[in-house]
Amino acid sequence: MPSRRGRRLLLVALGLLIASALVLLALPAGRAALASSVAWFRSAGAPGRAAAVGVALVAIPLGVPSLWFAALIGYLYGLPVALILAPAAHVGGAAVAFALARWLLRDEVAALVARRPRWRAVVEAVGDEGVRLVVLLRLAGPHNLLNLVLAASPLGARDFALGTFIGSLPSVCLAAAGGALAPDAASLWKALQRIGWAWPVLLALGAAALAAAIWMTVRATRRALARIEARG
Repeated sequence: MPSRRGRRLLLVALGLLIASALVLLALPAGRAALASSVAWFRSAGAPGRAAAVGVALVAIPLGVPSLWFAALIGYLYGLPVALILAPAAHVGGAAVAFALARWLLRDEVAALVARRPRWRAVVEAVGDEGVRLVVLLRLAGPHNLLNLVLAASPLGARDFALGTFIGSLPSVCLAAAGGALAPDAASLWKALQRIGWAWPVLLALGAAALAAAIWMTVRATRRALARIEARG
């Protein structure tokens, strides 16, 4: 197992990869390259479609947006198959990111919160709320950064996977449906615009879920802080 310094270097490398992926996706040339790759996945038939799912499991931990891959799977497989594969690929990619980040962050988080009761209370609060909090946070948005944040908490892998599946199901399925309606690979970036009123409704639901998650976390943090102070 790598030393603490080695894990820190790996964490920096992971951060750079995520930043590079986000920059790539922001550039027209990067999106054009991805569109060409999508065209290859589709022209390759069943092997290409299977390869796209495998790429999602690798690329989601590296920062490529999960909803884009959900749209890609919808585009390649169509409905209703994509409604099964897209959530599974999203949870799988998130689980890989969660496990990798937990391995890299374990010692650093422990050292960071050891002498900071309030920070330790926040970390404990996330673990206390478990699946409920993950569901609310995922409803607010299945963001890849959330995988890293939750990995720094004592949240169990099972609770993470279950909460991720339940909370991400609406947005991932809508993205897959939008991808299934896309006329070409270049249109996948606008897949969510093809599902009409459903997306604004989901955004409103996400905002309400985020407010509820903040309220729940604050309340749980106060309880955790009281326990920590009682323990001295």
